[in-house]
Amino acid sequence: MIEMTVRQLARARMAAAMGDVQGLRDALLELAGEEPMVVLLAQAMILLDQGRSAAALQLLQAMPALEGGAGRQALVAKSEALIAVERPAEAVQLLQAALRDRARATPEFLATLARGLFQSGELSLAERLLESILEVVPHHEESLYGMGVVRLMQGRVEAALTQLQAAQRLNPRRREPYQAMARAWRMLGRPAEGAAQLETLMADNDLVTSPGLARELVELYAAIGAVDGRVRWLRRLEATAQLGPGHRVELGRHWMALSRVGELRRLIIGLGEPPPERAAAYLLAGMAAEVEQEPAQALAYYRAARQTAPELWFADERLAQLMIELGATEAQTRPYVESAEARAPQTSAVQLLRALFDAARGAAGADAALRRIATHPGVRVEERVRARRALER
Repeated sequence: MIEMTVRQLARARMAAAMGDVQGLRDALLELAGEEPMVVLLAQAMILLDQGRSAAALQLLQAMPALEGGAGRQALVAKSEALIAVERPAEAVQLLQAALRDRARATPEFLATLARGLFQSGELSLAERLLESILEVVPHHEESLYGMGVVRLMQGRVEAALTQLQAAQRLNPRRREPYQAMARAWRMLGRPAEGAAQLETLMADNDLVTSPGLARELVELYAAIGAVDGRVRWLRRLEATAQLGPGHRVELGRHWMALSRVGELRRLIIGLGEPPPERAAAYLLAGMAAEVEQEPAQALAYYRAARQTAPELWFADERLAQLMIELGATEAQTRPYVESAEARAPQTSAVQLLRALFDAARGAAGADAALRRIATHPGVRVEERVRARRALER
């Protein structure tokens, strides 16, 4: 009974991924005959596969506890949803508590625990756990994918690519390995090869594009300087993503780099009165003003965005960069630099901002930081260009 339920859940997920409506209906009907609550679990897992993690987590949290194989699947799905909504520490706690039941310690369960660990920054623990799984099950797809991501985070990019390609071959319709492979090719400084291979693999496997995968292809084409490819995938990203305020600002960064004022203004349409939406509208208007070489107007828009939603690090980052370029004093610029660093210290945009700030005040080590940014293939191409220009000055 348990194995039958697990197989039916896998059938339902596969049918949903393939767009097989009749197959999905049949699988759900069979599950309903076993246990009506398992149908909700199948729906939650399908939402996860579609990238709708918050909705999946809400459904899973509302469900009563399930027994046997379905219970293990529900626990893993809930952990995956927590990880996807950037709550990996909660996922780790959930899985570690469940490990007291030895019967739960399946490879799938342990691989999900490892995923929570590496997303919480516990790389060495995750690595040891994944190695122990792969010693027993060498072709375990989730563990190969997890090991690839760990290697990527460790900077061992060639090894990461090997693991990710193995995971992709085992499950050609899963989108996550493709996304990580794209990052690996960019970090290796081989974006053209990465874009070509990804496009081929996606076409061969009839892969449905996700927002995350579209973003990675946009970055690959940006690194190559291929405007047509970048625009094509920006259009795909607009079509696949739910265009909330954050997504619009992310798209705006790319349209700004391409000097597309019309596209920036189009992204403003539909934004309403809630503070995050108004702040996004101000940010997009500021980007358009920068493209049109109206720095005073851009500064006014960025200040309005900061006042509307002070938590947005991007407003601080744009304000500081523009002020540095306009020759503002250290005292005028410092508050925005430090505010951006406090909110997003690991982003390459903020690291570039700090290097530009240090260079403007003649601080030691600024040139070395700029050179690192200017030559690192994993950094956004626009940020590399800005760093090179700063070095030339």
